[in-house]
Amino acid sequence: MGRDNILRLLFLEKSPNDAEILLNVLRKGGHATRPRHISTLGELENALTERNWDLLLSAYKMDDLTALDALEMLAHSGHDIPCIVVGDHVDEEQVIDVLIAGGKDLIPRDQTRRLLLAVRRELHNLETRRSRRKWKRRFREVQRRYEDLLESAPDAIAYVIDGMHINVNPEYQRIFGFEEADELEGLPMMDLVATEDQVRFKEFIRLLIKQEQEGTQSIEVSGLQADGSQFDLKMDFSEARFEGEDCFQVVAQSGQPSAELEAKLHLASQRDQLTELYNHGYFLEALEEAVSDAVDRDERSVLFYIELDDFGKLRQDLGVAASDRLICDIAAVVDEHYEHYGDRAALARFADFTFTALVKERDPALARANAEILRRAVEHHIAEIDDRSVAVTCSIGVAPLNENLAGPEEALDNASGTCRKLRLEGGNAVALFEPKVVRKKKADDTSGLVDEIKAALSQNRLALLFQPVVSLHGETEEVYEIFLRANGESGHPLPTAQVFRVAEEAGIVTDLDAWVVENALTALAARRKAGYDTRFFIKLSDKAIMDEQMLLNINKALNANELSGEHLVVELSETAATTQLKYARAFAHGLKQIQCGAALDHFGSGLDSFKLLNHLEVDYLKIDGSYIRGLVENQEHQAAVRSIHDTAQAMGKKTIATSVEDANSLAILWISGVNFAQGDYVQEASEDMTYDFSSTD
Repeated sequence: MGRDNILRLLFLEKSPNDAEILLNVLRKGGHATRPRHISTLGELENALTERNWDLLLSAYKMDDLTALDALEMLAHSGHDIPCIVVGDHVDEEQVIDVLIAGGKDLIPRDQTRRLLLAVRRELHNLETRRSRRKWKRRFREVQRRYEDLLESAPDAIAYVIDGMHINVNPEYQRIFGFEEADELEGLPMMDLVATEDQVRFKEFIRLLIKQEQEGTQSIEVSGLQADGSQFDLKMDFSEARFEGEDCFQVVAQSGQPSAELEAKLHLASQRDQLTELYNHGYFLEALEEAVSDAVDRDERSVLFYIELDDFGKLRQDLGVAASDRLICDIAAVVDEHYEHYGDRAALARFADFTFTALVKERDPALARANAEILRRAVEHHIAEIDDRSVAVTCSIGVAPLNENLAGPEEALDNASGTCRKLRLEGGNAVALFEPKVVRKKKADDTSGLVDEIKAALSQNRLALLFQPVVSLHGETEEVYEIFLRANGESGHPLPTAQVFRVAEEAGIVTDLDAWVVENALTALAARRKAGYDTRFFIKLSDKAIMDEQMLLNINKALNANELSGEHLVVELSETAATTQLKYARAFAHGLKQIQCGAALDHFGSGLDSFKLLNHLEVDYLKIDGSYIRGLVENQEHQAAVRSIHDTAQAMGKKTIATSVEDANSLAILWISGVNFAQGDYVQEASEDMTYDFSSTD
């Protein structure tokens, strides 16, 4: 949506009256709009060239014109404008045609609630895509500035993988006396260390690569220049990434800097260059310490999250340079306000037009009152910028730090969320964070669900669901993934997403896992005895890898049903494997011992998923559904899926795409080489195994 939270909306309708009916639906749904009605492709073409639009609502058919024609024009325009189609009489073929053409949905006109939900969904997705593109641009700009900074940096900097130089800057090249950077790239660091220090340096590098110590590590040795002369050398090593590779950044110093210089460098690293307030990094460290003090020592502080209202619009009017001067001017006002707190306060420029402050204060009401004084000071301040008098307002979220906080992230969420709510309501206001008091009710609800789960176990109200996992390249083996369904006393299914979470909290999730294993393998044996070449994927809870009996239960059930382990694949979630690597590694190894396969579920959802494979023996990677949903529109996800599959193939592992919801995604997955597909588009999970794996459709 626009910067002013107004929906820029195009209606492609036969008459303005039809558009007005839909517009009223959106208005009642709380959307402020800037609508425009068009009725021809020519008008649509003109509208697309005039401005950016947030949404196109199109009738399915208007005389000789259809929504499919509009979608084709939209696709060729290159604009990212979601299109929702409405129709009088909707059938399945029309829905499929619209989706294939790039439409987001086809909704009957009389289903207004569904239309509102679809509009909200697509606006949220659009905002996400726009935000992603914005941060990509910022990242590229930061990367470019970083490269320029690296070239001109007074420090000698190099990047190293396994003790080998992969990149150096001119200063690094200079202190070692090399004429060309190419002479250093690919050169072992050992060649730059004097003989008498090489054994010590080698041991230092070995420990560094094994990551036995965290943070920046330093060593002092006698360095060797290109001409063989020696000099005192200090090298600081820290973890980094260079061109997508994990590596170490090395900062080399010829001789020791003075204590005064080190103090200046340390101070500079804590300050924002524009405002000279503390910077984002320093503030996060201070916040972490303040939260720790509140939790461990009952030393209370208050967090202030101060955001300038409508600053994006101001920046558009003033320009970047002038808006930076305005930020500096407001920073001085904020700084003056917190001066009287002395060393009880820490003030930072936290983001572009956001300031944060920490104040040692036990009384939240007093903190809120002081925030109100600051709000009025900002509101009444007139900044003189380039012969213009500029006024700006701010919104301030105030969040106490107390012993209930889980960490600094929660404190930031509390303050920033309060501030965000104020801005959505018009801004220029102060509010104190108010926690939602719903824990008792949730506990009661959870208690009831625990009783329902226990009853389902004892009364055998559990069932297995089967969803086909289909080869995209002609293999006809019958593969199903197993899911558990628990039915309540009324006969209706209990909410699956909550069942395992609540059962885990109650300590009974391993009972569910044991039931799944026993009954799934009984069903598998019956299926194979009936003449089907069937294999099962079993999804167990995250606690299964830590259950010492689980592998024994699986082996016992295999033997009892006269099954080979090769007919069973057990899934481990990437989250559980990452947080409990020791258990996951032992569990995966145990599966191999009994000849079962292993799959890593939600693959790609972590920070460095492939690094996990260095420690786990798995046969399949189940690509996280977040990469598959919306795959057709998302080039980044398409590239990620291709990359995951290519890397997996090189490692001898097969890939499975989950959450496949449309035919176009299936085509992209096939082109990308992905081995298997699974999702509601292929077939929803059901109590029957009826999928025809021999079909080539």
